[in-house]
Amino acid sequence: MILNDECIYDGEDRRLIGRLVRDDSFEGARPAVLIVPAFFGVAPFEIGQAEDLAAEGHVVLVADYYGEGHRAADQDEAMGLMKELDGAREVLLDRVARGLAVLQGQPDVDTARVAVVGYCFGGKAVLDLARSGADFAAAVSIHGVYDPPPWDTQEILPAVLVLHGWSDALGRPEAVTALAEELTEAKADWHLVAYGHAGHGFSMPPKEARPPNADDRAAARARRALLGFLQERLGDAAGRP
Repeated sequence: MILNDECIYDGEDRRLIGRLVRDDSFEGARPAVLIVPAFFGVAPFEIGQAEDLAAEGHVVLVADYYGEGHRAADQDEAMGLMKELDGAREVLLDRVARGLAVLQGQPDVDTARVAVVGYCFGGKAVLDLARSGADFAAAVSIHGVYDPPPWDTQEILPAVLVLHGWSDALGRPEAVTALAEELTEAKADWHLVAYGHAGHGFSMPPKEARPPNADDRAAARARRALLGFLQERLGDAAGRP
């Protein structure tokens, strides 16, 4: 049975409330995924992704970076919240790192097999976490944003997968090239897949992307790429009894 529970943990100045999702029919230590959501915060799309991964045997935490599990009511609120936090990248990094630590501390998680997956603004946060020198197995940015943070990039330890919409106005070709050069300089094991004609937020429901660029074909291809990468980096989950 899929268990979907509130997960409360401490931020630097506020409570963070994510969703911890697991299938209790699996036994033993298993791989885990931290999902860092798009700019709406902890929202149904990411919770649905967590439930799908949990059904495959992963322990999944949908991270909260706004505090109190807040979900924006509409795109205007989401944009305002995101802009405020984007101006405090160290705070964003700290909140995501706290979520990673909580997930790694779960008794049924194999700490050597943890991935962090982010969508849009969450994709930026995942790259920042990798840039900080954090130690985990795999980092995935899905239609993320690539501008570097105000600190120096450390050696990047996780393998990195970037799933990019080639028509993304927030990730122009020069930004993609700059990211590739940065990842190479940081000695990352990285690869990038670009989807032609796909815009920013191509895998998101139209109400949760700005602009609404849902692309079912690109989303399906990105999903297959994500699952293949998780299988490569994390392996199989523990078996059911």
